[in-house]
Amino acid sequence: MNPHRRSPLVIISIVLVYFFLYAPIFALVLYSFNASRANITFAGFIPKFSERLVVQGSIVKSSPCGPFHWFCELSKNRDVIKAAKNTLTIAFIPFVTLVVQARLQGFDKSFEEAAMDLGANEWTTFRRITFPMILPGILSGALLAFTLSLDDFVITFFTNGPGSTTLPIYVYGLLRRIITPQVNALSTVWITIIFVAVFLLQTLQNREAK
Repeated sequence: MNPHRRSPLVIISIVLVYFFLYAPIFALVLYSFNASRANITFAGFIPKFSERLVVQGSIVKSSPCGPFHWFCELSKNRDVIKAAKNTLTIAFIPFVTLVVQARLQGFDKSFEEAAMDLGANEWTTFRRITFPMILPGILSGALLAFTLSLDDFVITFFTNGPGSTTLPIYVYGLLRRIITPQVNALSTVWITIIFVAVFLLQTLQNREAK
């Protein structure tokens, strides 16, 4: 008997745990392409591209963006863009600054001096030497800020003033009225940004390890 072989019960348990964790995410992404404006049940994808929006009842029959109709509507929503800017300003910049500053404390300036000795100007040195070395810190700070901005919903809810609505507060306001596919589209964009950022960070860390 192979001691390193996992029992079928362990494999089934692992599959069920991953299904429990990721099935809601897949469902959320799927419903961001829903043709139904009510978004209570999945009515299928928006099948056609057309020059103008065609709606029958609560079902979108065709759209200039086709299946990506709700993402196009999201990009036209000025409230979402404003909330995203507030989230970037309030949550991202302070945390990213702290993480990057901590990384710069141990930065070896001899790399910059060597690049300048070889004829590189200040911009080339920053682009080819400094920025790649601090990029992991920037991505780490961005991920940390993004996570904390979602976690600090309660504090933000009670302390934000007019014109300082962040994305979590905006989504909460939408959920109080009705859940539309636009909310799912916004969540899908969030998830995509997180996965891309994590992938880039992991890639940079692997390069540094080599």
